[in-house]
Amino acid sequence: PDGPEIDFRITYGERINHAGTTVELFRDSVVPVCSPGLLNTGRPLVKLDDILAYPLLSIDWFPKFSSPPSWREWFATNGINCPEDMRSNRLVFSLSGLAIQAAIEGHGFVLAQTSMIVDDLNAGRLMLPFPVGVALPSPYFLTWQASSFDQPHCRGFHRWILTRSREQQALNDRLLSPG
Repeated sequence: PDGPEIDFRITYGERINHAGTTVELFRDSVVPVCSPGLLNTGRPLVKLDDILAYPLLSIDWFPKFSSPPSWREWFATNGINCPEDMRSNRLVFSLSGLAIQAAIEGHGFVLAQTSMIVDDLNAGRLMLPFPVGVALPSPYFLTWQASSFDQPHCRGFHRWILTRSREQQALNDRLLSPG
């Protein structure tokens, strides 16, 4: 609920026009990542469709939310014909964090949101063999009421979250840049 006790709201999805002032924070993408240990199985990983030889971890937010881009969408976007029945080679999770943790533990590849995996990539818990992403259909937004700025701590938070969102967008863009 958006009541007077709420200063800011961070939302993924469509812009909320009736809720005060809204600004787009950043746009996210999903990328294929896995544990470095998963690739020690001896199966070569040279081209994008080599991922099909590995277990695929999927995220399904339905029925409450639209799910992030699927493996089928990722393969199609990259011109790869995937098998009709991919169910035999995948596990499905309802929470992104659980799917990412399963990938860290070596259970397969996951299409993970770039904003959720930067620390795991930097720490070596995950690797991104192909920096090829598919954009999420909507951005993240920050919404607030004009009266929020009557409180000094809200001005500071607003500046901080906008700076962090620009940094996140730059990280996402760098992650998906070739080279």
